[in-house]
Amino acid sequence: SMRDPAYFYCSLYISSFCLFMMSLTGLAYQYLWPNWPWWSNLAVPFFMGIIIISIIQFARHMGVVWQYSYIIDNILKIIVALAIAVSALTLVINNYRISIISATGLTGIAAGFGAVALFIFVIKYKHRDARNYLFAYLLFLAGVLLYVLKTFGLLPDVFITNHGIEIGAVFNVVALSLALTDRINVMKDNLQELNVNLEDKVKERTEELEAAMEELEVANDTLMDFNAKLEENQRVAAVDMRMAANVQAGMLPRQAPKNAGLDMAFVFKPM
Repeated sequence: SMRDPAYFYCSLYISSFCLFMMSLTGLAYQYLWPNWPWWSNLAVPFFMGIIIISIIQFARHMGVVWQYSYIIDNILKIIVALAIAVSALTLVINNYRISIISATGLTGIAAGFGAVALFIFVIKYKHRDARNYLFAYLLFLAGVLLYVLKTFGLLPDVFITNHGIEIGAVFNVVALSLALTDRINVMKDNLQELNVNLEDKVKERTEELEAAMEELEVANDTLMDFNAKLEENQRVAAVDMRMAANVQAGMLPRQAPKNAGLDMAFVFKPM
């Protein structure tokens, strides 16, 4: 569903990373805010904080981390809170040195713990989304590593090392997009499976209901036959009782015989 927060945080990550790179290279100051030099100095640490917030929130919602480990999820929430504080502090203190040191340190903490958390989810929980996310994460780290090694003179100054971060970010975004696509496909497959199971259950319940209705009709017919026979037997019995009463009334006297010398009593009960 497009209401999934993961899509929002993925979009926020892509936009904030683009603004971060434009601020880092000076393109943002040149084309976006040329009249705001104070903001140009603070944009890099500010967007670093936004990147941390968006990428961690994306990972949390993408992998539904809280369903697997409350400890990891709570640590990720703490990192997000620190990133929010760093971005807010950048705007409040207006000090580039403190802001960039805080943002860089927090980025290192987030990157290190993120890698550990991803490996735990891949190895321990066999999480499919975490596997795709780890692949995207490693691609980005590879680009950053190329840039860092070039900066320290360990790699030659060529196109791939000069733009290692950008190249890694592009592959990272592609991998994240593929991860989202894979998640959508999995959700579609699960939905189709649920629909098939639901149709089978409805069909099964319908057949059971039809069988129960047939049994009820048979039972109803049997009961009606029984009632009809019972009424017929009652009618025949009533006729027989009336005939017996008439016979008895015709054979027996209506009054008891009397004799002056004997004390007799008779009781006649019709059948």
